[in-house]
Amino acid sequence: MELRDHIRAGAGTCDLTIRGERQRVEDLTTRGSEVVAAACRLASAGAVATVLDNSAAAAMVVLGAIDAGLPLISLPARPSSQAVVDYGYDLDLLLSQCGDVALVGLDDGTLAAIGAASEERMRNAEHVEPTELAATDGFALVQFTSGTTGRPRGLVVSPTSLMASITATLERISAAPGDQSCSWLPLGHDMGLVGMFLTPLVSASPQLLGATGCDLMAPTEFLRKPARWLDRLASTQATVTAAPDSALRHVLRVTSTATASGDLGRLRSLIVGGEVNRPSTMAGVTGLLTSLGASAGALCPAYGMAEAGLAVSVSGPGEGFRVVSAALPDDERGELHAWVAAGAPLSGYQVEARDPNGRLDVAGPGLANSYLDGTPVADADGFCATSDIGRIEPDGSVIVMGRVDDTLVLNGRNVSAALVDRSLHDAPGVRAHRAYACMLTDGSWALVAELKAEPEERLKLLQELRRRATVTTGASPDVVVAARANSIPFTTSGKLQRSKLGRLVASGDLPEMLRL
Repeated sequence: MELRDHIRAGAGTCDLTIRGERQRVEDLTTRGSEVVAAACRLASAGAVATVLDNSAAAAMVVLGAIDAGLPLISLPARPSSQAVVDYGYDLDLLLSQCGDVALVGLDDGTLAAIGAASEERMRNAEHVEPTELAATDGFALVQFTSGTTGRPRGLVVSPTSLMASITATLERISAAPGDQSCSWLPLGHDMGLVGMFLTPLVSASPQLLGATGCDLMAPTEFLRKPARWLDRLASTQATVTAAPDSALRHVLRVTSTATASGDLGRLRSLIVGGEVNRPSTMAGVTGLLTSLGASAGALCPAYGMAEAGLAVSVSGPGEGFRVVSAALPDDERGELHAWVAAGAPLSGYQVEARDPNGRLDVAGPGLANSYLDGTPVADADGFCATSDIGRIEPDGSVIVMGRVDDTLVLNGRNVSAALVDRSLHDAPGVRAHRAYACMLTDGSWALVAELKAEPEERLKLLQELRRRATVTTGASPDVVVAARANSIPFTTSGKLQRSKLGRLVASGDLPEMLRL
């Protein structure tokens, strides 16, 4: 059975709640199919594009596109700090790769900004050869890669790839009838859309689990008060949830075992992925979970990527998190650091570090076929070369150590920027996890931090950040910058754009308060 068939078959046995309101999967699917088909007819288009927030309207578009057999383009949401006109330019850049597309659910201001950006691009003869998505054989999910290491690329994920990823993950987390998921993760991110929305809907099919529950919260509800997520996990008696390491650090900053309440005794799997997982985060969350009645083994570190449909490796329930001591692959000094194992590859998947610098390559049934420009995702051997670096343990566990652009070249040796970041994040006066190291275009390197310190304290704090980085790396940063709030660039999925940060510092375009 295909993705659409499983969703149809399980529509009556999936208990779906979105932002506190019960929804009927059958109704959302029927209305959504009508809406996307009508929008495509009006626009003479063969695909539909929308911003996927955690709303019933967005869920309706997703289910409608799947049921109608139309490609769905997931557009990034506008960051709160970005002007609408700049957002329009970004969306036009993405949409220009996609051919004729019907836009659904975008507000008038965004539509006007896209139109203005498109007109300017045409006047400047900036032609982009689009992909005719109407030629796609039925539904496909088009996601744009995060852009942490370069320009975002459209990735075409088939329903076959999605089903392979979903079924392999269900097997690894020991899914069972009656499973209840609860999530605040944005549907615009693959962990939210595939992992926490499509997976419970698909698994409600009688051919899989037969009965499931799916509860979606608004991401803003979590960000404002993380304890509401814990409360919701308890009230829904959730068995499965997911979050990235940075979100769990946010929970730990504002929640303690003394203040948290609720019974998480049914929670079997808290899947942690999307970033390099930190040992300190895993230890803190394990303590919090056990204080609320969950098993320490409910914490399931994972590794995944959009090109693989979602998950590649996941630690199974009951395993708990495991810390491995290892050096970076290209560190000639062999300095050991602590890393969190992300479990063994899912059934049918392979992960290898075939590059001498530790770049990870992934193969498996969930791999997408191609990018929008037609470039195959996999090489002739069936492996996708990722932008992640790491190693494979003797037992097959995957250790993710960072990304290609997370490497600092200092005095002729490679140093992990992520390790430098760790040394900065708990410094007093630094906004929560807003201090990072980066290379500049001239080969020098810098620290950039957003501060919450008073003006008279900024100089002393920057000197402390320089000291910490020097102790960690053995080399003093060439530049240390206090940046204005919300000026450090992140992708729409919350990942640091380190290369862009370095370019902004080098060009002087980063809004600054102080520079050493």
